[in-house]
Formats: sequence, structure tokens, C-alpha cells
Amino acid sequence: MWSARKLFRNRLAILKFRANRSVTIPVPRDDGRRLGVVSLASQFPGIPVPNIRAADHVPADEASALKHTVYDAQVALYRGLSPMEPGLPSIDADPNKALEEAYTKPSCLNPPM
Repeated sequence: MWSARKLFRNRLAILKFRANRSVTIPVPRDDGRRLGVVSLASQFPGIPVPNIRAADHVPADEASALKHTVYDAQVALYRGLSPMEPGLPSIDADPNKALEEAYTKPSCLNPPM
């Protein structure tokens, strides 16, 4: 089952990467709301990393309803098809081997969809 989950997540990441386009971000409007800096954990309570800083919101002129919807759908899918599974071997101590296992190989980036 792990291989199927990994394949699904990799295909989803490839699809998102291919569909992504450059965005022209306009000169910011002064909407009176300044960006604040908060801990990542305060924005994403499920990610217990308090020492990473992030913006407290996405500025209105940079927000995308479509991207937000795709993100929400991806989070929901990950809840059902979690990247965590009992009984898997530990991550290799060699960072190169760990990355090789974690990421899709370049030859797999153009599979038929």
C-alpha cells in the first residue's frame, strides 16, 4: 500500500508543478492591514515547528481562491492517504540516500497521466 500512496503523492506533486504558472503580482494596495510575523505552528497547528516564522495572512492581492481550494483538497487527501504508515523502515542516516528515496527520479517526471 505504501508504494501506491507514494506514487499517488508524487503524481499529484508533478501535476501541481506542471499546472503552476508565473503570476504577475501588482503593486500592493494599502488595505490598512500590515503583514505580521508569526510562528509556523500558529498558522498550521498540526505542524509542531515553533521556531520557523511565517506571515500571518496572505495579502488579498496575492490570494488565489483556486490555489487555496487545491491546497485544502490536498490536505484532505493526505488525511485519508497519510504519508505515515506503521512498519516502514527508518529514514536512511545518509542524507543523499534519504533524498533519493523521498523524491521522484527525473526519469519519472514525464510519465503518461
